[in-house]
Amino acid sequence: MTRPTVALVLLIASLGVATPALAETGVRLVPPGEHSGRLDVHQVTRWNMRRFEQGRYVGLTIREIETALRGTDGRAIVLEQTLRDLRDAARRVQNSLVGRPPGRGDLFVPVPTDVLPFTVGVPSYPDRAVAVGDRWQAPGIAWVDPLWNGRGALVPFSAAYLYEGRERFHDRDVHRISVEYALRWPPRIDDDITLPPSDIESLRSGNQAVILVDAATMIPLLFRTTIREEVRLVDGRTVSFDGFSLTWYRTIDSVQERRSATQLTEQLSAVDPVGIAVEETELGVRLLISDLRFIADSAVLLPEERPRLAGIADALSALPGVPRFLVIGHTALAGTEEGQIHLSIQRAEAVVRAMVEAGIAERRFLFEGKGAREPIADNATEAGRAANRRVEIFVLPE
Repeated sequence: MTRPTVALVLLIASLGVATPALAETGVRLVPPGEHSGRLDVHQVTRWNMRRFEQGRYVGLTIREIETALRGTDGRAIVLEQTLRDLRDAARRVQNSLVGRPPGRGDLFVPVPTDVLPFTVGVPSYPDRAVAVGDRWQAPGIAWVDPLWNGRGALVPFSAAYLYEGRERFHDRDVHRISVEYALRWPPRIDDDITLPPSDIESLRSGNQAVILVDAATMIPLLFRTTIREEVRLVDGRTVSFDGFSLTWYRTIDSVQERRSATQLTEQLSAVDPVGIAVEETELGVRLLISDLRFIADSAVLLPEERPRLAGIADALSALPGVPRFLVIGHTALAGTEEGQIHLSIQRAEAVVRAMVEAGIAERRFLFEGKGAREPIADNATEAGRAANRRVEIFVLPE
């Protein structure tokens, strides 16, 4: 499955919460670095693009990435292809990535495969008041990885902005800003700089976006980008995309997360005071279910686990609002890596089925398998292997 090559647009860490001040010549957009403060944001980006290979249309690519960005760190959840007629079903996560956005000083440094797919520097605001029709330019960097194998490229670009004024959006006063930027690879650099290994031979991309920014907080609410992109790979293949992406932003309510963690801890202490741990993480509140027992080498839950999972489902159902849940399966180090991944996915899906049978709507679940890649104990001992055979449930924003 080919993923879209356009990088995920995220807030840069220096965009904090502030109120724009009106000036005689227009409105003051808060530029990066002018204020301090930590910004925790939940973001969803969805792509809908036609995909071409060697100039021939091969199908519609639909992808979705959810990101929890806390300060300068974040975690992205990459979902598999989503179809409209499957919206009510639990969806498998293709991959989840933990990392931080590359800085401009990292421009020609090889990027690890777990770096988040970022576009850094969009939006950027001028350090002056602006009126309707005013324009400015600012640099940015996009991480482009057409094969999603860590051999992409950090591509510098210059973005041209236009301030279009204020309007109403979902009962909020917002600033409307349009931006255009083009990606080109390879970039123009000094001869003495060596580019990192990349599967990209050349890249041409034209992007036009409309950004709606909350006038009270300066946090983007909606980011719509029209995409036309063509990549030539080093093996001679060409892959191109034509379509659009939509990004929604919402601040993370840390106070509510703490309340949810406290509520779950109290309720689950009656279900299993030892085998279930609750904690707050970068992705949200996490339930760690230790030594979840299945029939050996299978994804069939032992009957005695059903009451424990039913109790967990009751606690999750009692949370305020309609949050969603990410279920991640882990295995001990036994057998092949491919087998471990497959088994962990099946076990995560089995837990989802148990939760659905207990009354939680299936559409509220995402699931993923990590195999034995993230051990928390020594696989050389039976106790360690039992600890590694675990399931995590993350409480995600609505």
